[in-house]
Amino acid sequence: MIHAVRPRYGAPYDAELPKSAYRSAFACAGEVEAKSVAVPSISTGVDGYSGGLAVILSIEALGGADTDVETILLVAVSDHMAEMCQR
Repeated sequence: MIHAVRPRYGAPYDAELPKSAYRSAFACAGEVEAKSVAVPSISTGVDGYSGGLAVILSIEALGGADTDVETILLVAVSDHMAEMCQR
């Protein structure tokens, strides 16, 4: 289990905060030589962060990740988010 500290959102919004949390989780998985990792959509639960934006940011972070992890599963918390990931 890799714990990614969720960023606190507020004005002004900085999209790099959640991407940094995702990238850190991917890097930690690589450090422990994990072959696969499942990552929840950070801060979309209790914090109420936009699920749609979380999908976009997690995919952007994955695209720029420097890791040897072979499989990264992005876990959606709603059907709408899952549908966005499939596009």
